[in-house]
Amino acid sequence: MAAARVPPPFGDGDGDGDDCAEKMKAIILRVAAASGVRDHGQVRYYASAGPGGFALSREECVRSVFYVVVVRKKRRAGAGEKPKRLRVVTTPIPMKPGVFATTKTTNYLPNALVVADAIDKRADVGLWVTENGFVGEGPSMNVAFLVPADDAGGGGGGDEEDETVCGEAFKTNKKWKLVSPPTSNILAGCTVARVAELVNDAKVLEHLNVAAFEFRDVGVEEGKRARETMLIGSGASSTFAGFSLLPPLGFNTRPRRLSTSTDAYELHPDARGTTRSVIHVAPVVEWDGEAVGDETTTETPIADALHAAVVRDIATNVPELTPVPYELYE
Repeated sequence: MAAARVPPPFGDGDGDGDDCAEKMKAIILRVAAASGVRDHGQVRYYASAGPGGFALSREECVRSVFYVVVVRKKRRAGAGEKPKRLRVVTTPIPMKPGVFATTKTTNYLPNALVVADAIDKRADVGLWVTENGFVGEGPSMNVAFLVPADDAGGGGGGDEEDETVCGEAFKTNKKWKLVSPPTSNILAGCTVARVAELVNDAKVLEHLNVAAFEFRDVGVEEGKRARETMLIGSGASSTFAGFSLLPPLGFNTRPRRLSTSTDAYELHPDARGTTRSVIHVAPVVEWDGEAVGDETTTETPIADALHAAVVRDIATNVPELTPVPYELYE
């Protein structure tokens, strides 16, 4: 909110920021509980300058407003299942510049255009490239590449004989690492930050000879030579034009004004489009029409193992879990 110069929605703007944050957290939890969604859901929350006359200045707005929406999502792959394999394309859509790329806002027109361009090219998602020719990010997810551990960037794919894959583990003792573009000009995703911790601190990929996760620039050609490529974070499946998101069960489907964020989901209860699923880690098997990684196999052991590690972490990392007060609405 500070980056957008939106005043805190609670208090006079001069009070305790922590108190405002606690009030927002309490509202999020109560909305989550009232939705009744326990699995495969997503909570979205927005801060706005508030109602006014659609002018550029917030001075005419009554006061800032906080919206919370709970969306039921499609079932995602579990810890014992392989995530969906994705096809990506390099998008011609320009990246958001500077602060607009690193600030979470509702300006998703560039993201929507990236998805539309990918669909037109019969792919799942597009990847942004920076002005300097480095890989950026997907429209709502980060990207990571598996490279030899001694690769400082810009090098080749390593010794082909050492890269053979056997089932879920590499045959040799060659060391590998995951690299992901730095977050200086892209959004710093929560999932990719946690993935870095799981790899570097919890050593969840040590049994597959993956030694580290680091953030550095990755050129497009270097990325295409990577042993594995994977998307990390949010949505990947496409929502096709002409369909709305499927509303959670129990929504009131009567026609309503679009006065709140949730109303947009209540207007089209019978639409049956392809709703976005939430991914954790999904392997990329094709980039600009070319196979990614070892063309002799479709196995992606590192991406699959990392996906399973994230799913387990979400389910079992009790200190990071927040109880939702469902009992208030039962």
